[in-house]
Amino acid sequence: MYFGLGITKENRKGGSMDKINNYDAWTYYYLDAQESSRTTTQFSANYQLSKSKTISIKNSFSSFDRHINIEENILGNSNKFGGNQLNSFTELNLNINKKKQNINIGLNALSDKFTEDNFIPHPLRNQEYQTLGLYINHLWDVTDKFALESGLRTDKVDASTLNTENGGQSFVLPKISALYKLNPEFAIRLGGGMGYRMPSLFSEEAEPYGYRNVRPVDFGNLVAEESYGTNIDFKYQSAFGTDNVLLSLNQMFFYNIIDNPITLNETDIDNLFYEQTNDSLISKGFESQIKLTVDKFTWFFGYTYTDAYLENGTDKNPLTLTPKHSIKGDLLYVVDNKWRIGWDYDYKSGQFLNNGHITESLFTTGVIVERTIDNFVIFLNAENFTDVRQSNVGNVLTDGSPQFNEVWAPLDGYFFNMGLKIKL
Repeated sequence: MYFGLGITKENRKGGSMDKINNYDAWTYYYLDAQESSRTTTQFSANYQLSKSKTISIKNSFSSFDRHINIEENILGNSNKFGGNQLNSFTELNLNINKKKQNINIGLNALSDKFTEDNFIPHPLRNQEYQTLGLYINHLWDVTDKFALESGLRTDKVDASTLNTENGGQSFVLPKISALYKLNPEFAIRLGGGMGYRMPSLFSEEAEPYGYRNVRPVDFGNLVAEESYGTNIDFKYQSAFGTDNVLLSLNQMFFYNIIDNPITLNETDIDNLFYEQTNDSLISKGFESQIKLTVDKFTWFFGYTYTDAYLENGTDKNPLTLTPKHSIKGDLLYVVDNKWRIGWDYDYKSGQFLNNGHITESLFTTGVIVERTIDNFVIFLNAENFTDVRQSNVGNVLTDGSPQFNEVWAPLDGYFFNMGLKIKL
């Protein structure tokens, strides 16, 4: 048996430094103050029915309070948002573990209830979800070369606000993944599955507005987003001559569709509302990885091509803030219990912004050096030492009552730190 309890409280202030320091001047008026507190509990208990069967029960509960107060202009106008969110999760699970098979069967219930504070003039945006789910998951080592993972989950979700409800929406979500090893060096994996996401007041689009003028979710007109995805990858791994040279190659292709994507209509900032069109969000591409180890050196290189867009009939609109080309990699030199030296690099191609402009490409790099002497480790870490940041090419904030421009590059510049670790 296990039981856990966690309590956190947080106060944050942002904006004009003079305002934060209580310097009351007409030219320094912007202040973003946020307070939050969270209490969580966790409980689990396992009972072994037999050598191969175990039954378990889990439960977690969370109460989260958050309050935002943004002083926006010299007239003293402010935007306030706050409320309490209660979440609970309960699951009953049976695990059957055989030599070549593992079966998980379970039933779970989830609840999510948000209650907004009533000091806001527009209608309360309370929302509540009740989800009941049943699932089965099967892992099967069919042969020494072939392994199969399959699963099926079904959910029924009842969602409501003060004035709307969805009447209960059901989902059947299969998934499958197969791994075939042609030989010790070469393997193929194929997988696919389905998922969903319910409409909610909370989103990345609404957060920058502090939820001001964001209308309640209309469950009479909005349904859940539903996703379908598949991927296949090929892996090759081999040692050459001696174990001092190891090569690993991985090539993966993916294709994902999200039907009925939910977006925030920002045409009128005094009336922001969630809507669905007949669009589908499609992302497809591939990822290539190389890992080469030669004696004490290891080199990793990864390239990802992503073609993501909203499709409506014959129209295709590229997804914003999504680089089409990205590269990540590092070079590492290791002498056990003595040296660890690494160099990492990251490249992202230009990204579309909501205004239709394309950003510059980005290249960032950093190094880390560690030296171990007996029980002491001295380290130096330098991140983004080329000082790549968005403020080098344009303003991050507008003047006056500030609004953040879209963030597409690092906001922090170069960062250095060094220290000493002592192993006891």
